[in-house]
Amino acid sequence: MIKSFSDKVTAALVYLLLAEIAVALALAVDCMADYHFYAPDCDTYALNATMQTKTDNEFPEIEEYLSLAIKNKNGTASPTDKKNFEEYKRKYSDKNTNIVFTVTDESGNIILDNLSEKTDSLSDVDACFKTSRSFSVFDENDEPLKGTIKIIVREDMTAEDGYRLASRLIGAAKVVKYPIIVIFIVIAFAAVIVLGMLMNSIGRGYTGIEDDGSEQPDDTTNLRFLDKIPFDLLIVIMLAIIAFIAALIVLTVVADVKKQNLVLWNAVILVLAFVISAVMLVFDLTLASRIKRGHVYKNTLVYRLIAKIRAKGGKENSGYFKVPFFGKAIITIGIITFTDVGILLYFVFRYVTNTSGLLSDFHFLYYVLTQCVFILTLGPLFLMMAMNLYHVKESGSRLVKGDFDYTPDSHIMFGDFKEISENLADIKDDMIKAYEEREKSREVRNELITNLSHDIKTPLTSIINYVGILECNAETGEDNSEYFEILKNQAQKLNTLLNDLIEVSRLSAGSETAKIEPLNVSLLLSQTLDEFADKLAENQLTVENSVEEKDIIVMADGDKLWRIFANLIGNINKYALPGTRVYIDAEEEDGNTRISFKNISKQKIEGSGEELIRRFKRGDTSRHGDGYGLGLAIAESMAELQGGSLDITVDGDLFKAVLTLKSSENK
Repeated sequence: MIKSFSDKVTAALVYLLLAEIAVALALAVDCMADYHFYAPDCDTYALNATMQTKTDNEFPEIEEYLSLAIKNKNGTASPTDKKNFEEYKRKYSDKNTNIVFTVTDESGNIILDNLSEKTDSLSDVDACFKTSRSFSVFDENDEPLKGTIKIIVREDMTAEDGYRLASRLIGAAKVVKYPIIVIFIVIAFAAVIVLGMLMNSIGRGYTGIEDDGSEQPDDTTNLRFLDKIPFDLLIVIMLAIIAFIAALIVLTVVADVKKQNLVLWNAVILVLAFVISAVMLVFDLTLASRIKRGHVYKNTLVYRLIAKIRAKGGKENSGYFKVPFFGKAIITIGIITFTDVGILLYFVFRYVTNTSGLLSDFHFLYYVLTQCVFILTLGPLFLMMAMNLYHVKESGSRLVKGDFDYTPDSHIMFGDFKEISENLADIKDDMIKAYEEREKSREVRNELITNLSHDIKTPLTSIINYVGILECNAETGEDNSEYFEILKNQAQKLNTLLNDLIEVSRLSAGSETAKIEPLNVSLLLSQTLDEFADKLAENQLTVENSVEEKDIIVMADGDKLWRIFANLIGNINKYALPGTRVYIDAEEEDGNTRISFKNISKQKIEGSGEELIRRFKRGDTSRHGDGYGLGLAIAESMAELQGGSLDITVDGDLFKAVLTLKSSENK
């Protein structure tokens, strides 16, 4: 994965190097195509064409050698001429060259040759190539001397010269002519992969190293200067640069540089190809950055113009970018396919209609350059899509396996893939919540079974024991009124527990309904406090009720709101520290009324507010009180049934319950 800035620079250099190697290989293939290496006559054409080119350069040299020989023979040669003559003599000796030549006059007499002592004529030499040409020079009397120069290239190639090197290169080319195509494809594909990885890494940086050695991601994606340029203007600039480079290539073709100097032609093409690769690299990187930021078409001059025209009611985000992903793929692939087929048919037409009908006269390199532009532009884009699809698949697989620690990375994604990744992240969060709720429900269920068995077993045991005592006392005639009172209380506890369980069950099943209407909270709360006045007085609890001083109307169900007040005040009466104050207050804000109940607990409160509101959960974990831990749970369910909420907070020994209900608009 390309992460740091140094990684990106290295990857960019690797891409440029691979692209340059691919172009060099393409030039080698083009050169071998020119020399018919891929044609049926490849065994003879390449050798003949190469030897013809080299021997064409020998004829002027041999003519100069002949002129120096004439001057040396008649004694008119200068010291420089003599020196040059000796150089030619050494050059054309059988040890230094693989060519054998004879120069004959019009009468057929040999006037100059480099035949060895064992060779009488050219016919005695085994040749792999033969050629001849007429010449005309001046003799010692300044009379024109005409004749023929015949040259053959020896088949054994015993001398170390350019002919032997060319022969070896031709042999090597025959061996690598097909592997070099495979290597070209591999190198080009590797360049596309590196470019795709670079495009995939754009838009995300790394700012530091974590303690575990991992790199810390940087989510800031500030636009660079290049990314701020309108995209259509950037395309025009890029096409202008490519058109300029193409014009230079055309000029080299018109000047016939390739035929006159193949090395210079290849050097020029390599330089221009490097420039094109660098331009395409910059363009593809800014394209990837724009795609990820979602402003490819918005950051264009055309879009800005259309947006101004349609500013008074036009629709945005329509057309291609609203098409489903599959439709986008079909449209994009269709456009690319038709365009590429059109270009292919154009070049086929150019080949069919060229004057000679030979592949060597058809500039196939143009088509190769066009395809390279297509590949370097579209290949990385589809590679990015494949990488995005892989990330989505990986996220889904980990989600299925329950790997909730894995967070899908949507920074490197774009378009529909980014939306899918974000949806998967939301699903993961929902699954985590559902898992936590399931574990919590399982814990509540276990706690419910334990507490319920305890709360039912205690009164049942008392009832069974006292029934046995009553049976014994009935025989002795003792007074049993005290035992009957105990039985009555225990039976009442069981009845209360059963009623609470039925109510909890109905609330959980959703079978309970609420009749919502405007209610006066002050009046209902005062009535509830009056009912609990004696019990509160027994525990020496003083109620500071500021609600009675206000006229507060809420939307609620009277019976259920009374039950909430009764449960909360009853809870306070059971657990508040005797001799303390109980504070009840209300405030209205944002269309809601919040009624708060605060008291000091007589015993240490075990658990948080969220835990206390669970069913069968009590702050008194020793369970010495009369409650069963259902009061707050019933109050919360009834509050939610009326469109409100009940929140419990604990701060040391301070217990606080806040009931929130919607305020009535009818005051």
